[in-house]
Amino acid sequence: LPLYSKLLLIGSIVPPVLAGSTSYNLESFDVIACNALENPLMLTYSYGVSALYFFAIIFVAIKSHITKGQAQKKRAFYASLGTILFLLSFSVATYIASIFNLFQSDPETFAIEQYGYFGMTVFIGFLTYIIVRFRAFNIKLFATQALVTALVVLVGSQFFFVKTLGSKILTGFTLILALGFGNLLIKSVLREIEAKEKIQKLANELKQANEQQVTLIHFITHQVKGFFTKSRNIFAGLAEGDFGPVPKELEGVIHEGFVNDTKAVDTVQDILKAANIRKGTLTYENKPLDLSVLIQTEAEKFAKVATNKGVELVKNIQSGVTLTGDQEQLSHAVRNLIDNSLKYTQKGSITLSLAQENGKIRFSVKDTGVGISQKDMKKLFTEGGKGENSTKVNVDSTGYGLYIVRKIIEAHKGKVWAESAGEDKGSEFIAEFPVR
Repeated sequence: LPLYSKLLLIGSIVPPVLAGSTSYNLESFDVIACNALENPLMLTYSYGVSALYFFAIIFVAIKSHITKGQAQKKRAFYASLGTILFLLSFSVATYIASIFNLFQSDPETFAIEQYGYFGMTVFIGFLTYIIVRFRAFNIKLFATQALVTALVVLVGSQFFFVKTLGSKILTGFTLILALGFGNLLIKSVLREIEAKEKIQKLANELKQANEQQVTLIHFITHQVKGFFTKSRNIFAGLAEGDFGPVPKELEGVIHEGFVNDTKAVDTVQDILKAANIRKGTLTYENKPLDLSVLIQTEAEKFAKVATNKGVELVKNIQSGVTLTGDQEQLSHAVRNLIDNSLKYTQKGSITLSLAQENGKIRFSVKDTGVGISQKDMKKLFTEGGKGENSTKVNVDSTGYGLYIVRKIIEAHKGKVWAESAGEDKGSEFIAEFPVR
């Protein structure tokens, strides 16, 4: 609340407090009836203050509901409802007791008023709910305020014990310091809490913006993939003669178009798969499969490319090696590892090995390519991680391929790593799975 509102509310209860047990508040006692005869003026004033608080609560609740966010609206609603129910229960009980007193002067009617206090239980219930559900009060701020209040009360209480003027002055000075520094302490804690809340709010907004961006990228890449796939199919149809004979001078152009569109589709596919992995939406349909056959099948797809490049593709594949996994995702991982080595091997050989021993299945792709430096080794298998050699040899590298491989293999309870003696000394990528 603004300062003027606080002063108004606090100031309104000053007169009854100052009046206390004086005749301005209590005119006399009816000892027999156990009843306090209150000053009509002060009694009317007290009812007026109660009404002020009551309507102030309703006003603040309505204002919060109109101007605040959804969480603050709910918090204000429950806090206001709990307070209003308590005030109503207390007021209604008092009113009923007053009606009984009109017809009979019976001290027992005093017991009726006590039922109004059950509304406090309701209020505490609402208060507990908003503290737990909406974190309505910060315990750090509450503890600081309690500490400062206790310190001020402790220092202020010394006025009742000190006798000399010097001691009173010293106590007054200490009290002023306690109030001043206590207020500064509370404000600093409040600023810290507000800063944290602001940071949290910005973090939530950033997270939401990132999620929206990922969704947008997902949509765009899906659309782009569709366009490239259609274009690739057209080039494939032209190359195969589906649209009639193709002039010799166009064969090279058609082949290049098909290859480039295939690369584009694979690139978009990697980006989409990486996005799905990040979001946790990549699904796995685990079934028993023959890993030996899977690797042989994927290797055959690269035989022609390896031959055209002058690279020997060697296969040391142990037959009958099986595991439980997702065939499509594992095929993608194997394909990526072979393709990766083929891209970075200009001459020599690529050796594919698969063996099952000591309770583990080990698959490796060893090449005589550009090798991996210690600096680049740290970037492998990370999202978007590209080494210096990768960009020199393969300008189309996205940095997602090995990241996807790692995630797929880890999803199958396996692990993957790379070994290399250094630049221009080849490399070996190893994937290991437990036998299950």
